[in-house]
Amino acid sequence: MRDIDRILHAVYLNSEIADGAATLDMRHVVITTDPYTGDSMFIGPFADPVAACVFAEGHSAGLVDEDDPQPIRCRVVPLMPPS
Repeated sequence: MRDIDRILHAVYLNSEIADGAATLDMRHVVITTDPYTGDSMFIGPFADPVAACVFAEGHSAGLVDEDDPQPIRCRVVPLMPPS
């Protein structure tokens, strides 16, 4: 699968809003979660979901330990305005 296809697929899968198209113009953040401690870190905001996915892919690649069965997880989510 081409990189852009994987990025767009990740954007689609990580959308937590019924109408994902509404979030495409919003700023997004990357949430990393340590599987052992459960600690999370927010990185961003990024201008759009594609920019956030590109960062998340590079960031997670730098955290890969081939001996570790549970790598750190990255998710991309829209930065919602306060309600």
